[in-house]
Amino acid sequence: MTPSSKQKHILCILKPSPLFDPHHAMLTDEGYFVYHQENTSKALGQIYYEPPDMILLSAESTDWKSIISKLKDDPVYCHLPLILILSRTLEIPLASVSDFKPDDFFFIEDHPQELLLRIRIRETQTSRTLDTNPLTRLPGNHSIMAAIQNHIDEQKEFA
Repeated sequence: MTPSSKQKHILCILKPSPLFDPHHAMLTDEGYFVYHQENTSKALGQIYYEPPDMILLSAESTDWKSIISKLKDDPVYCHLPLILILSRTLEIPLASVSDFKPDDFFFIEDHPQELLLRIRIRETQTSRTLDTNPLTRLPGNHSIMAAIQNHIDEQKEFA
C-alpha cells in the first residue's frame, strides 16, 4: 500500500507479533499509514531521512532505551510523539518507564481502541505544542491563519 500525502504516518519499531495485528488493522482502517521496521538502526535512519508523524516502539526491541534517548535529546526530533509498547510479560518496573522519556506507553495486550485514543491524544498535544509561540506562548501562525481562513470562508467581516 502506498501512503497518501494526507495520511498520518506511524512507524512501528517492533518484531512481527500476532498480538499487534489487530492494532495494525484498526489503525489502517482509521486512515493511518502504518509501516514497520524491526531493525532499530534502520528505523533511526528512516526517522532521520523521512520523519513519521508518530513512533510506536516496542520495549522488546534491541536498544529501545537508546533510541528514545537519541530522539528525545535531539532538538530536531524531540517533538515526534513516541509511544512505548510494553508487554505485561516483560519485567520492567512500570514506575521506571518515565525515566526513559517516552511520551506515553501502551500494553500490547490491551484493546486496540485504547491505542487509538492514546495516538489521537498525542496528535492533539503535539499540534498544540508545535503551534504555540515559544516566546509568548500565544497561538502561532497556523492558528492565526486558520482563524483568518475560517472568516474568509464564512464571508465574515474582520480586521
